[in-house]
Amino acid sequence: MNGASAIRLRGTIQAGGAFGRRGLRRCVWAAALAVLGVFAGQPAWAQAPELGGVLPGGGPRGAATPIRIDGKNLQGARLFVGGRGVHLASVKPSADGQSLTADVLADPDAALGPHDLRIATPKGVTGGAR
Repeated sequence: MNGASAIRLRGTIQAGGAFGRRGLRRCVWAAALAVLGVFAGQPAWAQAPELGGVLPGGGPRGAATPIRIDGKNLQGARLFVGGRGVHLASVKPSADGQSLTADVLADPDAALGPHDLRIATPKGVTGGAR
């Protein structure tokens, strides 16, 4: 190799490479701020209510039946019953949000068969249960 046409590299490389020390720091900060900017406007993932079970599974027409509903995340729950002639008299959630009790009134001419039950909270709505 000819000394005039050869390129010699030194054994050390500066931290930051082509950016230099200040440029690398700016790049890292810019990336961190970009990531924070993406997630800053996003809401936290809320825990939607879950329906575990309903006991008893039915009641007589023309009377009130107390029911117990087990599940998760039931704080602030509102119940919705589908079907003709079935109404809710009261709803009392437990302090831990894992269950609630309700009085269901069935009119004397209420439709026979299963009726949909849904629970709504500020965090979401359950699927229908029968």
